[in-house]
Amino acid sequence: MNGRRSGGAVNSPTKGDVAREWLSGWRAVVLLFVVTRGAYVADLATSSPSEQHFLPLDAQRYWVAAIAISGGTPLGGPEPFSFAPLYAYFLAAFQAVGGNLWSVYLSQIGLSGATVWLLYQLGLAVFGQRTATLGTLLWCLYGAAGMLELTVVETTLGTTLTLLSAYFLMPSRGRSLRWPLLGGFALGLACLARPNTLLFAPFAAAWLLTRGTWRIRQRKQRLPSTVIMFAGLLAAIAPATVRNRIVSGEWILISAQGGVTFAQGNNLNAEGSYTQLPGFSGDPMTQLAEASRLVEASFGRKVGAQEVDAFWYQQGFDYLGSDLGQAVVLCAKKLRGWLGSDEISMEFVLSAERSIHPSLWLMPLPFGLLLGLSLLGMRTRFFFGKPALLGCILLTNLLSVLIFFFSSRYRIPAIPALCLFSAHGLGIALNRSVGPLRWALAGCATALSLISWSPAYKLQEASFYYLLGNQYFRDGQHEAALPFYERAAVGRPNDWKIHHNLGEAYGAVGRYRQAVQALVDAQRLDPSKPSTMRALAYYRSLLETESK
Repeated sequence: MNGRRSGGAVNSPTKGDVAREWLSGWRAVVLLFVVTRGAYVADLATSSPSEQHFLPLDAQRYWVAAIAISGGTPLGGPEPFSFAPLYAYFLAAFQAVGGNLWSVYLSQIGLSGATVWLLYQLGLAVFGQRTATLGTLLWCLYGAAGMLELTVVETTLGTTLTLLSAYFLMPSRGRSLRWPLLGGFALGLACLARPNTLLFAPFAAAWLLTRGTWRIRQRKQRLPSTVIMFAGLLAAIAPATVRNRIVSGEWILISAQGGVTFAQGNNLNAEGSYTQLPGFSGDPMTQLAEASRLVEASFGRKVGAQEVDAFWYQQGFDYLGSDLGQAVVLCAKKLRGWLGSDEISMEFVLSAERSIHPSLWLMPLPFGLLLGLSLLGMRTRFFFGKPALLGCILLTNLLSVLIFFFSSRYRIPAIPALCLFSAHGLGIALNRSVGPLRWALAGCATALSLISWSPAYKLQEASFYYLLGNQYFRDGQHEAALPFYERAAVGRPNDWKIHHNLGEAYGAVGRYRQAVQALVDAQRLDPSKPSTMRALAYYRSLLETESK
């Protein structure tokens, strides 16, 4: 803001000018948020009930766990948690009062609105008003975040809580010890929604202790804040730990699935994203039982959850230690995934969702553009002071991917911080303060990010269509299931399950010749499946009867 000239002098902006500029920017943010989210809500609301109630993989596991909790099992069952517990209780709260999936979806839109407000406040504290406004506008345009707001996954809740913890920890909140206490408690809740957020805790503590200078000065004055932060963190996590102890007799901090997740990302077949381990069905509902069964078979005796967790961690470490060169290559693939614009997830795939719900194109912003813009504004001083707290969110999110595996759903909590860095870079670019070398670096990074490097993206698209086809088939809409099965078969031509279900769908609508062909393909891919042999014999008999 340049101020007003009076008699050749430049006057400073008045409070009224600042207020009007703030109101103008905030109106634009609210308008964009309402338009993008409102359009997607309307799009999904007018789609088939099968799509509205689509609960694949982790979504189904959370929903079933929430039913148990709200139905009279407040501790969630006799086993230690094998998922992020806070989200299951979040869902159970809606079920307990008779809420349906739409009540969950709309509440998550509300959480996203809170994210917008928190992001604006953080941008204001770190960079200033223009960057805060631009950063929130960029967040509103990020399609993967908008898509996941209308799904049953923990991403939106975890993202909001992570930003809430950063908001409380910012020194602009004041010197009272209640702010680090609240920051630690919010961080603990974020860990209950996404256990890998625990990686952020030591970085946040170091930042709080040094105020981002990374030098231990005035530690006596700052140590109480750090201790209080950890007290808040432990207070939030403790109920989950105590609950795990009560039901299993073992001390498990949050979830017993860390080891399996680590092994899924670090094994002989790993390519940087999720890999199904031998002996596992791929069903999250049975994953803990399968992990225990395999360990018990290996040890020849009953084992506890801690032993199971340790076994799978050891499997991952053994693989990484067996070939350090291959381990470096695997880390590079994970890094490529995190830096890439392919929104690779395990069940919800942005490109596939956009083919069904065009309203998601109102949120067209790719990750690669955010990456390039952030490089335009990157400065050494961003590693210090207030910006460093946002940098710690980015760093720990990336570190989590390098340790486990890449999924765009797990990258979402880092996107708000990246939006602020990108907005700062955009502001510098608009002021024409960027040199040619930095433009070249940003352009190359964006171009490389936008290139689809991973074959897993197309495979994930096919898996999404297969799961959605299953949903339609279960709902009795066999004709509607066919196009999704057909797309899945094109994307994953060597998956017998897809060809089997495609054959069943063809048979259910009376297209017996195509049913037989699809089942022949399924049997060729895996001749050992009795279900395919029975279905093939059945539809062959119907085809012969029809031909007479």
